This record gives sequence, C-alpha cells and structure tokens, in this order.
Amino acid sequence: MQAQLSPTLMPFQDLIKLIAEIVIGLGVFAGGIGYLVSIFKKGTATIKEQSENVVATSDQLTQFWKDQVEGFKQMVAAQDLKLQMLTNDLNKMKGQMEEKEKQNKSYLEILQNRNPEMEQFMKTMLIYQKDSMTLFEQMTHALSVIHDHTINKDLPKADGLQFSGIVTKQ
Repeated sequence: MQAQLSPTLMPFQDLIKLIAEIVIGLGVFAGGIGYLVSIFKKGTATIKEQSENVVATSDQLTQFWKDQVEGFKQMVAAQDLKLQMLTNDLNKMKGQMEEKEKQNKSYLEILQNRNPEMEQFMKTMLIYQKDSMTLFEQMTHALSVIHDHTINKDLPKADGLQFSGIVTKQ
C-alpha cells in the first residue's frame, strides 16, 4: 500500500513526475531523432558510396570501351595496310602478266610468220620498190640502148642521154 504523502508534497511530487516524464519523453525523442539521423547518415553515406561506385564503374566502362575502340582502330589500320600491300602486289602482277601476254603474242606472230619487224621491213621495201621503179626503168632502157649500139659499135645520143662509156644525164 502506498504511503500517503502530505498534501503539500503532493503538488511537488506531481511536478517531479511531470518533469521526469518530460525528461524521459525528451530523451526518447532525442534518442529517436539521433537514431533517425544516424540511419539517415548511414543511408546518405550508402547512397553516396553507391553513387561513387556507379560513377567509378561508369568510368571503368567508358575506359574499357575507349580501349576497345583504340584496339579496333589499330586492327583496322593494320588490315588497311595489308590491303594496300596486297593491292600493290596485285597491280604489279597484273602489269607483269600483261607484259608476258604481249611477249607471247609477239612470239605467236613470229611463229605464224607475221613478225612485226618483218612486216615493217616489207612495207619499207615496197615503198622503196615503188619509188625506185622509174629509175630502174630508165636504167633498163639505157642499158638496152647501150647493148643495141655496142653490137653496132655506134653510140648515138638517145632520149636525152649521151653514151660515152659512162652514163650521164644531159
């Protein structure tokens, strides 16, 4: 059973109770706030940490893809160089093959008696023959006149030529 206090102490006791309740309430409130602040700080630290991790990971991914792109550029440059070398080799071989084909064609024409040098020689000879035909005709005529007149021992002037042992033109 409870001891009864004097009525003068009663308001004091209620006051102490009220103060204790207020202090306890404030303590619980402060503890709750502290707890919430600590959780919030942990949460923001975790969020900050996570965002830093995301940023670091994205930087790593960016660097990875940059490295990949550089690697691919180097591979493409190497392949381009090889392609240029092969193209040059192919062009050289085409030139050599065309030269061989020309040479083979020339050999075939020679074997078929169509030597290009011989054809040129024959054309030159035909031109010479046409140009010198009139000279040959005049020489033939002069020789026939000389022959005819040597038999007769008589060397007359004939067709503008004088015969004196040497044929000269007047």
